[in-house]
Amino acid sequence: GKGVLFGGEPWLLHCVDGRDSTPVEQQLPAIFKEAAEQLRSTASFGLLDCWQRTASGKTLAHRFDFPKPPVIFAVANGDPPSLVDIQGIAKPWQLRRKLQGVVQASIARIGDPKTFKSFCTSRRACLVVGYKAARVLASAMRLLNPLLERHRGVRAVAVDTSVWKVRLDKSLAATKPKRKAKQPKEQAE
Repeated sequence: GKGVLFGGEPWLLHCVDGRDSTPVEQQLPAIFKEAAEQLRSTASFGLLDCWQRTASGKTLAHRFDFPKPPVIFAVANGDPPSLVDIQGIAKPWQLRRKLQGVVQASIARIGDPKTFKSFCTSRRACLVVGYKAARVLASAMRLLNPLLERHRGVRAVAVDTSVWKVRLDKSLAATKPKRKAKQPKEQAE
């Protein structure tokens, strides 16, 4: 449950309704079964009873405001569930294309304090990339994306430091090494 939803690894989950007398196998769309075989490298596939009460007393459907069944959603990178509409999808490659943007590890650009709060400060682990030039960010992204694929619980955000000021907590800032005062160069006679 929790590890799947918040662990960071990419999952495509089909909500089954345990209250429904229809056997679970019959609640699954054929494309979901076919894609589970062919798209193993993109995401793990699973079933979850989204209408069963959790320890908090809420159902997943209620917590994440899911519509009535059928419900299929993707989770990855510790982000909230994202509904996936499979209406009209006949082939696994079509589903892969739809999933790509959701399950891909990425660096979110921060444009305001509210976005920073939801993408970074509300997370267990957040990496802040400060940049002033787009080419510096592009270079950082090339280096970081493969690492983010392997450490999906870490959210990375990019902050344009020519626009936004990023302040470290005083206790962290105190660990920064002090710059040595430049000694005046002796003049040659």
